[in-house]
This record gives sequence, structure tokens and C-alpha cells, in this order.
Amino acid sequence: MRIAILDDYQGIAMKSADWSSIPGHPEIKASVHLVLSPKTRGIVGESELAVMKPSSYLINTSRGPLIEEAALIKALEGRKIAGFAVDVFEHEPLPLTHPFRRLPNVLATPHIGFGSQSLYETFYRDSVTNITNWMLNQPGRDR
Repeated sequence: MRIAILDDYQGIAMKSADWSSIPGHPEIKASVHLVLSPKTRGIVGESELAVMKPSSYLINTSRGPLIEEAALIKALEGRKIAGFAVDVFEHEPLPLTHPFRRLPNVLATPHIGFGSQSLYETFYRDSVTNITNWMLNQPGRDR
């Protein structure tokens, strides 16, 4: 399996023409890790999706508008790529009628990959403590 990663921090962000030159491009598994900017908006569009094969997967856990949504939906509906995993959307919350909610080749989850039970327990316990201390005008952890 070949994996292509679009990541400005690693200096390997690819332009449209570069996708077809990825070694082993018939088996592209692409993951997008970019900051949204005028330069990166729509960096994955129809031409990038066109070089991906029906066995290819695309993952976006950065920002929804990095991928041209209409081109992606067309590719997914036409089974031009195998699937798409996403936890960020162009419009949030994702509308109830959005195609990502009905397409069988889309895995859409909330943007909470960082979470763990212990993190949530600490976060909510500390939040309640700080709010209570503030309401009682008592010094808290944040003072």
C-alpha cells in the first residue's frame, strides 16, 4: 500500500500535477493535513480525484474546504474512489440532508480524535470547579 500525505509542515504538499507522479499511484491512500488558506483551499479537486483509482481512499482530518466537495461527492457517487473518511466539513454542523450522511463509502465522525475518557473527566471536573468558584467569588485554579 502506498500512502500520500499532504502536509505543509513536512514540506511535502503536492500540487495537482504531482499526484500522478506518486510512486504506485494506482493504490493511493491519501491523507490531508494542511492549514486552510487561500493557497490550500480546494487543493484536492477533480483533477486530483481523477488520478485516484477505484481502490483508493481519501482522508481529511484538517479542514473541510481543502477538498472541493462537489467533485468529491461526484467521485464517491460514481465509485471513482473506494471511500472517504472525514471529521471536518465545509459546513458545520453537517446538514441533515448532506450526501456524506447517506453515501455508504463515507465514514464521517465528529472532530474529536484527541479525546479520551480521562481527558473528559478532567476537563468537565475542572470546568465545573472553576465555574462554581467564580460564582462563589472564591479563588480557583485559574486565579
